[in-house]
Amino acid sequence: MEDQLTLQSILDEIQNSKNDLINVIEASKARLRLEIERQNNKIKQSTKENTLLKEKIEILDSTNRKNNIIIFILNKSPQDATSQLFRQELKQLLEVDLNEKEINDIYYLGKLFNAPIKVELTTYLQKRTILKNCYKLKGLNVSIVNDLAPNQREEQKILRYCQRIEREKNNNSRCYIKHNKLIIDDNEYTIDELAGLEHPETEIRKASSVPRR
Repeated sequence: MEDQLTLQSILDEIQNSKNDLINVIEASKARLRLEIERQNNKIKQSTKENTLLKEKIEILDSTNRKNNIIIFILNKSPQDATSQLFRQELKQLLEVDLNEKEINDIYYLGKLFNAPIKVELTTYLQKRTILKNCYKLKGLNVSIVNDLAPNQREEQKILRYCQRIEREKNNNSRCYIKHNKLIIDDNEYTIDELAGLEHPETEIRKASSVPRR
């Protein structure tokens, strides 16, 4: 009888130890799940903050470029990058007369002859005046464009490519770029719609079926 009680006690103790171990394991699982959830939330928050920070940087970069223009093929060397030279060329090419105070800075984007010239103007109004007169450069090997951020340049590549394809397909369509959109016969196509097409040369008009953003 005593042996039976002793055996039963041992079995009870083993069962209790097993139950304690199960409880410890379950508690550890619960703590692990909480820690995983906490880390996932932390990652999501960090991702959100990084996205917001990236957007702020892009906005700041775009703002800093707002009054800037880039000039290509002016047939000058980097040593000639002066405000006076630029104003003389601008007056000769576009009939736009700027004074010294309307230019913040001017410099070449490179060290080679004919490197692009970046001009930082003091006002957006002067930039618009210059760009409006760029039609006078037709037939000349000179071009003046906006100072765009890298992502904006990629967007412009997509727009120009799709514009060229559309014009090759349909000479009668009105096709032009406006505010980061491609306008085709009064229909607007966003960058997302155009970039999402696998074969824009044959499917550009299918973009109209994509939900607008």
